[in-house]
Amino acid sequence: MNNITLRGNEIFTKDDLFTALRTSATLPSSCGKNLDALADVITEAAPVHIVVKEPQQFCRHLGDWGVRCLKMLKALTAKDHHITLTIEEENQES
Repeated sequence: MNNITLRGNEIFTKDDLFTALRTSATLPSSCGKNLDALADVITEAAPVHIVVKEPQQFCRHLGDWGVRCLKMLKALTAKDHHITLTIEEENQES
């Protein structure tokens, strides 16, 4: 299973997001940098578990694109039981 951890406090741009994805899982470096391409490579990488830490910072840094990205990830989990998502809020204790 591929495990992907996205830390909102470390992702400031789309490039940062795709770099984090490539270093967290076996995803192709040739992935297009749009939500459709992201959905395709995550689906192809399944089974995959995605953890988003600091989601408010993720959305603050990436703006509307970050919000749409989180919605897309949630939609993927609803369509494919081989893709799971955990969103860890900032206030959550370790």
